[in-house]
Amino acid sequence: MSDQVQLIYNGRVQTTLNDEISASLNGYWITNSISSLSGGKFTFFQPGVYTVEAVDYFNQTVLGYFTVT
Repeated sequence: MSDQVQLIYNGRVQTTLNDEISASLNGYWITNSISSLSGGKFTFFQPGVYTVEAVDYFNQTVLGYFTVT
């Protein structure tokens, strides 16, 4: 596996990053539209363990876990 990640949108590389990514999350959107968050509803994470799945261009999958307290 590579030590870099490419973010691809519409078949074009937008940026290349190191494979270590951090983020601060506090919830997620539920919406009926793929292209917009309009009309959606934001939901805060409830305490518990969550799973994040990432799939690359070659269909390789990695799972990550985080805990909300």
